[in-house]
Amino acid sequence: SGLSAALNVNYVHQDLGSAKAHGAPQNFWLTNIRASYEFPKKWATLSVWVNNLTNQRFDLQIDPLGRSVSNVQGTFPVRTFGATLQVNF
Repeated sequence: SGLSAALNVNYVHQDLGSAKAHGAPQNFWLTNIRASYEFPKKWATLSVWVNNLTNQRFDLQIDPLGRSVSNVQGTFPVRTFGATLQVNF
């Protein structure tokens, strides 16, 4: 039983060419954080997390061949929160 925490920082580089939207970076950092607590006798684990902690806005390259870029500011990607409870029996 006990606490654990993780901080994950990723640098992303996308080659968007001329499809880059005005003001949106194609190189950026994403920061995620997670904390977990394992209950005594390992009967459950509670985890909470925040993805995109700094609420970094960017263009998202959705086509792996680089033919399509979506400027999805305001919808996704945004800061997201989540939690899970894993029960062992």
